[in-house]
Formats: sequence, C-alpha cells, structure tokens
Amino acid sequence: MRTLISEIKTKLEQTVKIKGRLISKRELGAISFLKIQDFTGVCQIVTQDKSLISLIEAMHPQSILEVEGKAVLDPKGNPEIHLESINIINAVKETPGIDLQSKEPKEKLETILSHRAISLRHPKYQDIFKVEAAIIQSYREFMTDFGATEFFSPLILASSSEGGAEIFELEYFDSKATLAQSAQLYKQIMVGVYERVFGLSKCFRAENSNTRRHVTEATQLEFEMGFIESIDDILEVETNAIKYILEKVYSKCEKELDRLNARRLMVPDGTFPKLTFDEACKVLNDKFEIDTEGWDDLSTESEKLLCEYARQEFNSDFIFVTNFKKAAFYAYRDEDGMIHNVDLLCKEMEISSGGRRFDSYEDLKMSIVAEGMDPQDFSEYLSIFKFGMPPHGGFGIGFERLVMLITGQDNIRECILFPSDPKRIASQNIR
Repeated sequence: MRTLISEIKTKLEQTVKIKGRLISKRELGAISFLKIQDFTGVCQIVTQDKSLISLIEAMHPQSILEVEGKAVLDPKGNPEIHLESINIINAVKETPGIDLQSKEPKEKLETILSHRAISLRHPKYQDIFKVEAAIIQSYREFMTDFGATEFFSPLILASSSEGGAEIFELEYFDSKATLAQSAQLYKQIMVGVYERVFGLSKCFRAENSNTRRHVTEATQLEFEMGFIESIDDILEVETNAIKYILEKVYSKCEKELDRLNARRLMVPDGTFPKLTFDEACKVLNDKFEIDTEGWDDLSTESEKLLCEYARQEFNSDFIFVTNFKKAAFYAYRDEDGMIHNVDLLCKEMEISSGGRRFDSYEDLKMSIVAEGMDPQDFSEYLSIFKFGMPPHGGFGIGFERLVMLITGQDNIRECILFPSDPKRIASQNIR
C-alpha cells in the first residue's frame, strides 16, 4: 500500500512504499541521496547499496518512481527513507528545457512561458498557484457566507457586452459572435433572480498591450447585489471580502509566501481609505506636482503615486477612488450628473472597478443610445428593467492582478497558468 510522504512520520521504523517524482539526486562518497516529491511534500531517500546506486546513476530528474524502505528520522529530525528497493514507473531520458532544481528560475520569462507545461513544476510556480487556489477558496467562502449565490456567465456572446473597439470577433456558423469582455450584464440579470450573486468569469480584451500587467484573457472575481443605499455599501463588502481573503491566505499559505519573499500587504482598520476623483487629482497636484487639468481617468503613474500616498497617510496598500468623469453605459448617474463608480487601487495599480448601476429602463436605453449603440442589441438585458430591478451595484476584481500583488510578482504572466497576450495564446508563441 502506498504511503504518502506526509504520513511517513507516523510509520517510523516500518517499511513503507512511496510513489512520486524524482526531484534531485546527489552522491557523497559511497552514499547516494534522492529527493522524491508527491502532492503532500518532499522526502529524502538514502542508500549505500552499490547495485541501487548504479541504477540511480542512470536516472534523470522528473522520473516517476516507486521506492520502498525503512522510515527513520535524520539527525535534524526530518523523516527519510533508507532505500531497500526502487521501481522506475516512467523513466525520463532527457534534460528538460527549464532548470527545475534552482531556487529561482534562471531562464527569462519568454523561455519559461515557451516551456510552460514543464516550468509549472518549478517550486516557485507551485507556490504561486497554491496561493491562487487559496484565494479562490477564500473568496467563495466569504461570498457564500454573505448569502450570495454563485453563477456562471457565458463566454460567447451575440454582441459586445460593453461596446468599444477591444472586442474579439469570431465566426459562429453563419453569424458573427464576440468573446465576452465582462460578465457585467449577466450578473445584473442574476441580481433579479437571487439579489446577491458572485462568480468567476473570463474576460477577453483585444488590446494590443504588452505591459507587465495586461493580458488578453483574464479572470474576474465578480460580485453584484441589490437594495443598496449608496456606493458605500459596495465599498464595505469589497473591503471585507479582501480582508477575509488576506487573513485566510496569509494563514494557510505562510510557507509558500515566505519562499516567494512576498511582502504582506498593509491593511488598515475599518474600510479602506477613499478619495473622490477630484480629491485624488488634488493630491496629485499638491503632493506630487502633477498637472491633472482635463483628466477623466487616472494614468498608470498616478495610480502608483496614489498608492504611495495611501501608505504614507493611512498605512494602507489599498485606496478607493470614486466618481470618475467617465464610465460604461450602465453606470448610475445622479441628477447632478455625478457618476457613482469606483476603482480600488492596491500597492501600485488598479485591481478592481465597480459602482452603482442604472436601475431605470428609460435611463439605460438613453445611455446606450448616447454611446452610439443599438438598444436592440441589448434587448434581453433591458427586459429585466421592465419587470422590476432594485437599486443595485457591485464590483469585479482582477483575479490575476490580486494574485500578482499578494505573491509579490513583477509580471502578471507569472500568475496565469497559460497566459494569452498579443504574442501568444495559452502560453504558446504565435509571433
């Protein structure tokens, strides 16, 4: 019967059989040392048997092995196995294109992504995606406890979900279709069903951008709820969700984050600090001497500076900016023309956007027309407002950006299993 590596300590002085992947091997005089990994951990295997050493010498790392031997403790109190027999289940016969034994990947990111199926086995990427899994689990826990129902939005649409030029179009039998830019319209539809909803959605942007924080396929942590009093209700939920995620991830993934040298994000007491767009522009003018006259949005550099301001003034890596001068057609505008929208900045960049939405059929229809779009293309979406929608709003968090910031990575592509951008599709080069 197979023993998992995590179970070896419970079977000391017994003969155990473990199965896993050969991570490394080395010789010290007449002694041979192997390290084998399964999904529960890594174990050292030791032998002085000349016939076994001869067999080991011919092995390549990453080979799949079954080993049997006596479970003992090494001088440092760590479990190890004194090898008695070894069976090669699948032998590796060549050296991989990525050094999987180094503490940090030695190759350039281009090379790492070109060998993505193998580079994911590197300890660094195992740690990153362990943290990613914990973030997803924590987000689901928080939203479920908050009474929200998970939903799954479509990826192939008959028309653009938000308008604009950043749309991937495709042939759909005898018709045209688009890849979803967001789940926005569908989560509003689901508010009419469950009132509080959340989901993980894919979004596609045909944006020819090769920055370290942009990709063409990304994942959003979506949330929407009904019967809000103001945008502050949205900010409170988002603050609490992120605090919950960080608390759980920092506890569950402490070892992974330490190995990644990831600085823990600064989280203030209470709700994250908040500035209106006009207040943010004043801070940029007064504190950083940046001319913001005529701005309707924040630049990359200004987001970074506002995060610096939040750390200095509020001991926070997070800061909300509300009431921008431009927004999507569904964003609520009050009688004074103020837009009730919000971005959340973290550490150096925007990680989410959201706000209150229109809940009036006529207001939405006029907004669609004002954007130069045809209301007929949004007929199903518009129908929910004919049959009663509460005041509602929500947010969408850029999942990979959140992973990037929590794990302390410099490029978002390192936090996506198989990233797509203008140069590659699912990590495979197309140019």
